[in-house]
Amino acid sequence: MQDQGIYTVRIIGVNYYDRNQWIHNEDPMKYTDPLYRPFREMLQEVFERYPRPLFIA
Repeated sequence: MQDQGIYTVRIIGVNYYDRNQWIHNEDPMKYTDPLYRPFREMLQEVFERYPRPLFIA
């Protein structure tokens, strides 16, 4: 959508893989790792930052 030369984001796209969380030069985190974050929490954070519909790819 364009409004007077300014583009407006109408939907936010996110992606996630089960081994998506890791620390540089280490193996992917396990679900039991204290630093592991559930996907629902990350989605909530994205939605709070950008209050738009989310598309999960």
